[in-house]
Amino acid sequence: MPSKKDINQAEIEEGLRAAGAYVLSIHEVKNACDLMVFFRDTTYWVEIKNPEYAPKRKPIESKLTPGEAKCKDELEYAGGKYHIWLTLEQALKEIGAI
Repeated sequence: MPSKKDINQAEIEEGLRAAGAYVLSIHEVKNACDLMVFFRDTTYWVEIKNPEYAPKRKPIESKLTPGEAKCKDELEYAGGKYHIWLTLEQALKEIGAI
């Protein structure tokens, strides 16, 4: 069964592309994050989460599936930076586009 996109993923992808980023959607790859984003010589490994389901009193990492958490751990162990984005504004700020 293919993985489904969060409701806000299309908006974030489109906004990043409009800002000049190259966006590769990999959400259907098992135990991977949702996006690889390339902008100004930097690669961002990104998990998109719907802000409606963001926990109020826990870190957003608590919403990761076991496969997403494994991906995060392995990327960070290898020196990568794993991002969890809820909104387009957050994404654009983190890549330095605004």
